[in-house]
Amino acid sequence: MEHIIHLLIGFIVLSFLLKTGFYPRWGIWLSALVYTVFLICIGPWATEQSPTEINSLLASAPHILTLSVYVTLEASIMIAFCFNCFADTSKQRTLFQRTVTYILNFYPGLLMAGILTYLLIQLFFAFPGVSFGLITGISSVAVFILISGLSLLLKNIVGERKLRLEILFITNLFIVLLSVVSTGSN
Repeated sequence: MEHIIHLLIGFIVLSFLLKTGFYPRWGIWLSALVYTVFLICIGPWATEQSPTEINSLLASAPHILTLSVYVTLEASIMIAFCFNCFADTSKQRTLFQRTVTYILNFYPGLLMAGILTYLLIQLFFAFPGVSFGLITGISSVAVFILISGLSLLLKNIVGERKLRLEILFITNLFIVLLSVVSTGSN
C-alpha cells in the first residue's frame, strides 16, 4: 500500500511540474515561491505531527477514500485543462468559456501542498537531532529550486506544447488509475 502511495505522489509531482511548465517564467517562479512560503508557514505545525499519526492516517480506509476523491478531482481538473487546450479556439467564446479557461490556466494543483507537508514531516523523522527550523529552511529553498528548475527543464526538454499536453493527460490518467487501485488495496 505504501508503495502505491509513493508512486501516486511521484505522478502528482510530475503532473504539477508539467502543468507549471505552461506558465511563463515568472509564473513558474511565483508558484515555486508560493509553495516555498507555504512550507515555511506550515513548519511549526508539522513539528507537532507524529509518524504513527501519519501512518494510521494512510492505513485508514475512510481517509484513503477521502484522499482518493481529492486526487481524482484534481486529476479531472488537469484532464479538463488538456481538453480545453485542444478545444477549438473559436473567436466567439462566451463569458462562461473564458472564465473556465482562465480558472483552468491559473490552477496549478493544490495536492502539491499536501505532498510537501507529508515530505516535510518525513524529513523531520529521517533526521533526528537536527533543528526543525533548519530542516524547514533547507527544504523550503530546495523546493523553490526544484520546482523552478524541474518545471523549466521539462518545458525545455519536451518543448512542443501539444506533446507536453499529451504527457500531462496520460500522467493524470495514471493518477486516476492509481487512485482507484489505492482504494481497492485497503
